[in-house]
Amino acid sequence: MTTDGNTEPSEINQPQVFRPRRRANTYYHNLYLTLDEDPAIQTYFEGIKGRRRNRGYLSSDTALCAHEAMRRFLEYLELPITDHSYSDLIAEKRNNPSSQRIDNKPRLTDDGN
Repeated sequence: MTTDGNTEPSEINQPQVFRPRRRANTYYHNLYLTLDEDPAIQTYFEGIKGRRRNRGYLSSDTALCAHEAMRRFLEYLELPITDHSYSDLIAEKRNNPSSQRIDNKPRLTDDGN
């Protein structure tokens, strides 16, 4: 800047370094990478890609929504998030179809109890 407050043309054209406004949340990102290793999740995503209107494409928004729902469901069941969590749930239900362990999970009321 000059002493009178005006900027010189050489100062205006200087490239600025990009600084992200917030840090990426690597904790959830790592959880989603772990979930992606589950064969049941891979089959689910392949099914979405295989639909005619998707033409083999899985959008990032679809993947993010699916990851969020899967993470919340495992947290609701108080199960650890591993690379075989959903495969284990599917196998458990197939081996014991009359089991209501997941369905009988106590629901929270409006007051949080």
